[in-house]
Amino acid sequence: MKRIIFITGVCGVGKTSIYENIKNSDLSHTYSIFDIDNLLNVNDYKDNYDMFYKNAVDKAIDKSKDKDIILFSCINHNDVENLKLEDCVTRIILITCDNEELKKRLKNRNNDCSSDEFINEQIKYQEWFINNMDYYDADFNNTNNTEEVLEKIIDIIEVFN
Repeated sequence: MKRIIFITGVCGVGKTSIYENIKNSDLSHTYSIFDIDNLLNVNDYKDNYDMFYKNAVDKAIDKSKDKDIILFSCINHNDVENLKLEDCVTRIILITCDNEELKKRLKNRNNDCSSDEFINEQIKYQEWFINNMDYYDADFNNTNNTEEVLEKIIDIIEVFN
């Protein structure tokens, strides 16, 4: 049975930094590691995020062949449940960071993610994640020490094996 580990959190919590490190780690021998944004263009699915997630996960499964999957995304536990992955074992790891740090990181991006409107949406979404933390298999605050969080995530993924 294929295992899929979703590593999730709002924009700006450090998923991409962790992704870059994990895809170059020993975990790449056991797992196919994907950033969902590199699988499909989310702009093609603006009116149907459910279909975006379904198609992206299907593509990851196809590309992974016999390996299990680590998938980085902003997906939440409801979206994972809606995927109806009965033939897979799923785990979800949540990454958060303090709101002030989140604002700073997003402001520094100098793109659509740096607008006040987008930042406020991400803060509200993160609050929703935190209020629903019981649905996640593990959670890590990535405000100050990405290296430490990276080590903890690798450790927890190895426990999932």
